[in-house]
Amino acid sequence: MGFAPLATLSDYRGYRGDENATVGALTLRRPSSVVRTALVGFTPYATDDDSVPVDAKVKATLAEAVCAQVAYWDEAGETGTALTKGSRVRPS
Repeated sequence: MGFAPLATLSDYRGYRGDENATVGALTLRRPSSVVRTALVGFTPYATDDDSVPVDAKVKATLAEAVCAQVAYWDEAGETGTALTKGSRVRPS
């Protein structure tokens, strides 16, 4: 059983309001992991076999959180690959 991204490229394009937006070197999997980790121990929600929420409102909310994380990393020039547990993105 794997963990599917909580957002799609289509979600990201809708979030940015740009049908041509790309995630570049970023993937949707890493920010999905960040969002899941942030929720550990807080609000439980039902998921399918790929750990994607089954409730449409929960799914949309988490997809928006992932898109916001991707947008932030993209604007900050961060790839998300250097982040490890306990690390923080520091402004330059």
